[in-house]
Amino acid sequence: MMPIAAIARERAQAFCNRFGLRAPILLAPMAGSSPPSPAAAVASAGGMGGFGALMASPDAMRNWAAQFRSRSSGSFQVNLWIPDPPPARDAAHEARVREALSRLSGIEVPGAPPISSGHLAKPGATVLRVKQAATGFWFGRWR
Repeated sequence: MMPIAAIARERAQAFCNRFGLRAPILLAPMAGSSPPSPAAAVASAGGMGGFGALMASPDAMRNWAAQFRSRSSGSFQVNLWIPDPPPARDAAHEARVREALSRLSGIEVPGAPPISSGHLAKPGATVLRVKQAATGFWFGRWR
């Protein structure tokens, strides 16, 4: 049986070989806080940059990739969110709940906004155009 440390080193080397990296480092792709400059620095040092594209429009994704490429010839990955289908809404039930809460609290309870994933329906085509080394997905509800 191979020691755990040897297995970890082997997996890290396989990761580096697969993506052409000198170091098994992946910058965490954090939505809203993934500027191109640190991602490019990690990639230029031999790791892989990361872009958390959860909140990014297709134009912002293309712009991020262009800024990254102006700073580094290294690789990066894009992380996307694939949302659950919108929940079923019951307008009559929601109205009854708002009415009861308004009556109990003495203030008017506004209606809930419509549920929309906005630009999140379009990232797939954009990801194909920016030609990153890897793509990660986060499935489910985001709150």
